[in-house]
Amino acid sequence: EFQTAHRQTTATISVAIAARLILAAEMKMPGEAWLQFEVTGDTLKQTATFRPRGLLGRAYWYAVLPLHWILFPRMARRLATGNE
Repeated sequence: EFQTAHRQTTATISVAIAARLILAAEMKMPGEAWLQFEVTGDTLKQTATFRPRGLLGRAYWYAVLPLHWILFPRMARRLATGNE
């Protein structure tokens, strides 16, 4: 049994175990960003989210997007294989 911020919930854990980790970016940037990892069975799902603030935020996102195409798959592979 566990409690959420909104209501009390009871859950039964079955064969499939899921885990989620959400990391919020605390660096200065023109918007809000977080990175979410979700593990279900033998699958790792990585989701990067950015909520831009204004035109500068959108320009920032498109400027760093190519770096994310390189870094995020590498990060997920290393986490999934246990190589740090």
